[in-house]
Amino acid sequence: TRTPGLQASLSQLFNLFLAYVLFKCFGIGRESAIGSMPAKLASFLLVTAGLFLCTLESTPAQPAPPPDANSSTLAALIAMGERRLLR
Repeated sequence: TRTPGLQASLSQLFNLFLAYVLFKCFGIGRESAIGSMPAKLASFLLVTAGLFLCTLESTPAQPAPPPDANSSTLAALIAMGERRLLR
């Protein structure tokens, strides 16, 4: 889905906004947390663009096929179960 990238971007923006409001209105936090706002906003835009680009796919991914009887993991689990039954 495309929501994890959107959530990460909005979370970064909300954290920046919260730090700004808390420091400016209540004096809570570090001044460095709100310093260089143009750079932090540029970072937000770049992260958002990168996350958006990660969601683009030329073709939808195919779901993984279910394991078959020849699967080594499934064969190992079956063997473990047989050993327990033989005890």
